[in-house]
Amino acid sequence: MPSVLTCPVLQGATWTERRPLAEPQYWSSIASSASGLRLLASSGPCLHFSGNGGDTWTNVQCSALGSWARVAVSADGARLFAASQETDAAGVFTSSDAQTWIPCGSTREPNIYSIASSADGQRLVASSLGAVFVSTDGCASWADA
Repeated sequence: MPSVLTCPVLQGATWTERRPLAEPQYWSSIASSASGLRLLASSGPCLHFSGNGGDTWTNVQCSALGSWARVAVSADGARLFAASQETDAAGVFTSSDAQTWIPCGSTREPNIYSIASSADGQRLVASSLGAVFVSTDGCASWADA
């Protein structure tokens, strides 16, 4: 059975079912640009990206080492963020094209369970077990909140 993702149409007044991937997925997190066109989702070891409001999806980053916990997208969709819980590469990563992911500055705790972005992608907040971190420079550096 294909995985099912429901996307809003008309500012959430109606919803349209999407079947974005052939394999079933447990969608753990999804984030949207303000327009709703650029979407980033996580499902275990994979990140999925849609540039057309969920009509089609691409696996953009998959790992056998661990999982992607949560994702965030700036309002204009130019900045994408993903929090990883991989044992060898835990932390926050960023991308502008959904294809190339680079690590952000280090947080005190490597396993990030939640992340949120400001409209311009410059201010971020992330949390791990018992700690909250803030970045004011697009994730280049982090401070305890």
